[in-house]
Amino acid sequence: MIEITCYILLFVYALIRYHVNLENAHARPVEDNVFMQYDEAIKQHLTYYNHLSEIGKHRFVNRCVIIKQSLQFRGREGFTITDEVRILLSASLTQLTYGFQRADLPFMKGVIVFPEVFYSRMADSWVKGLAMGNGTVFISWADFIKGYENNADTYNLGLHEFAHMLNMQANESFYADKRISEYYQSWREVSHPSFLKLRNQEEDFFRAYGGTNTSEFFSVCVEHFFEVPQDFEKELPELFYHLCYLLKQNPLNITGDYQLTTATIAQVNDKIEPDLPVFQIFKTNFEYRLWHVLSVLAYVLFFGECLYFLTAKTETQLMTIRFVFLTAIIFMAIRWHHYSTLKSVAQYNYLKHLFFELIPIALFMLLCLA
Repeated sequence: MIEITCYILLFVYALIRYHVNLENAHARPVEDNVFMQYDEAIKQHLTYYNHLSEIGKHRFVNRCVIIKQSLQFRGREGFTITDEVRILLSASLTQLTYGFQRADLPFMKGVIVFPEVFYSRMADSWVKGLAMGNGTVFISWADFIKGYENNADTYNLGLHEFAHMLNMQANESFYADKRISEYYQSWREVSHPSFLKLRNQEEDFFRAYGGTNTSEFFSVCVEHFFEVPQDFEKELPELFYHLCYLLKQNPLNITGDYQLTTATIAQVNDKIEPDLPVFQIFKTNFEYRLWHVLSVLAYVLFFGECLYFLTAKTETQLMTIRFVFLTAIIFMAIRWHHYSTLKSVAQYNYLKHLFFELIPIALFMLLCLA
């Protein structure tokens, strides 16, 4: 009876995750007049947007609307914030986060727009843009538009400054998505040799400004990632594909709405080192939070079960062990499609997931059903 109940609970869990994924994949479409307004403004500037399918464009606009509503826009030195300005700035950030589950960056609060290059007291110089630690981006509108006039000059002020925001969010514990933050550290390790070469003037693929510090290097890489992906992939395939994994999109996949597919990952891992992760334990933020809430509860009950186990009869102990292992096997069978190779099973993240999360969750389920 307990085994059957476990199967039922797992089936319900699978249905919940399916509907959450479905909701994310098919976000509620915006009204036609709203879509036409955004579409008209964006397609004149973003080549990235024009290569999307109709479904992809609607998803892009939907995410753009979310970002536009989440940010504050203010003009300085006589600059007027129009709806087109809001849309284009939001579209630039949408391009950066298009592969993420969440459209906006919680760390980012707003954008202050100047008509052209402006003087910064903090930098004590004339600048085109600044990304501040309080979640605000300062940007020159003239230079922002210039960044989209030539899509192959590796210069895009909007993507550059918004990449700084992503960088800050990845390092900010309160706002960070743990999955992105953890892989951002992996990307920094992969990219560090290239950064040092650029800083020592031994690398000429990136513009020299990227050698200023690791933050600027990341933003410059993002500019190259979207503007010259073919050249990036050819010159530095390891760095390019690990950035694909970090941003959850592949700018070379123009016909597939820039999706980074598992087939691509499998092909890439035959050519680069270190490999891209071949599995992703959590598909949605909902699953991520649910799993860790259950993990905490499982740890609490685990100690109680240990005390009970020491005082229980032998027959009860054997039955308990049997059900724990049975439930763990069910969980592993359900999730095995995430771990398609023996190589992935040996990875630290999988082993940690198995022994510190999977089995305690199985024990928690047992105690709830017993």
